[in-house]
Amino acid sequence: MIKYSINLFHLVLIGLWFAVPIDSDANPTAAQSVEPTLTRVEPNNDMVSGGANVRIIGENFQDGATVTIDGRAASNVIFVSPTELTVEVPAGAAGSVNVVVTNPDGKSGTLTGGFTYIEPPPTLTRVEPSNDVVTGGTTVKIIGANFQDGTTVTIGGRAASNVIFVSSTELTVEVPAGAAGSVNVVVTNPDGKSDTLAGGFTYIEPPAPTLTRVEPSNDVVTGGTTVKIIGANFQDGATVTIGGNAASNVIFVSPTELEVEAPAGVAGSANIVVTNPDGKSVTVAGGFTYTPLRYDVTGDGIVNILDLVRVASQFGETGTGLEGDVDDNGVVNIFDLVVVANHFSQE
Repeated sequence: MIKYSINLFHLVLIGLWFAVPIDSDANPTAAQSVEPTLTRVEPNNDMVSGGANVRIIGENFQDGATVTIDGRAASNVIFVSPTELTVEVPAGAAGSVNVVVTNPDGKSGTLTGGFTYIEPPPTLTRVEPSNDVVTGGTTVKIIGANFQDGTTVTIGGRAASNVIFVSSTELTVEVPAGAAGSVNVVVTNPDGKSDTLAGGFTYIEPPAPTLTRVEPSNDVVTGGTTVKIIGANFQDGATVTIGGNAASNVIFVSPTELEVEAPAGVAGSANIVVTNPDGKSVTVAGGFTYTPLRYDVTGDGIVNILDLVRVASQFGETGTGLEGDVDDNGVVNIFDLVVVANHFSQE
């Protein structure tokens, strides 16, 4: 007969065997597989174009983990340790977005709003053309990068008008009036970001007007003829005098042409003066000629009884240059009296 010796130690082992259930399907590594947790991202922002290398700090990361930022896969994911990954940020849209780490076992963790994409500030390269007269008004191109639709522009601290968003690298604007000298150009995007091109634009004093010719260059002393004044650097609002008398109905056609109505004047050559609103002027000496009325024998600007008397006083005289010989036939006779009488009250 075989005798078995059972002591207290054996009884404890037997009790443990029956007390602890055994799951034959249990995975011995299952208890070690937990979800990754994300604490922070360093740095936690980048431009919308992406490309920055950032550190993802947390716990339970596994070698082979993948990362998405706002649903876009990050590249160059490097497993540094179970508490750190490094990745290259993908491009994204402006704003706060989620960061998700997914381990090879499929478990994942999310850091809500853990990363922010920001719009880059505008940059200014140049202005074309980079100058204008102090009165402004020229349309210029502003060249740079990261412009947004709705951008505003100031030149010398004054708001430019008619700002047109052509592309993210070009704007067109109308130059405001300014003071002579170099001034700053500032572009401000709707998100508040701005850039300044110091001394990027120059205001210059406009040159004085120049006068080339007048068409026609003469009128009778009573005036009234519409004449063209041809030259350069005329400004809207320019004034004109002929023989010291102000021309009326001055029309600014272009910087090279004005139209005016000749004022009354005195027979002979007269000076023409064009004066721009900025005070600069040009004078053409003897640029215009007033001729007497053909039948105004006395030269007082009107045909009346006095002219008839003057003709009658030379009645019967012959020769050249006779005032009374209004028909220029070399003799003062009844025909001259009739012509003058027929033009009474002509001015």
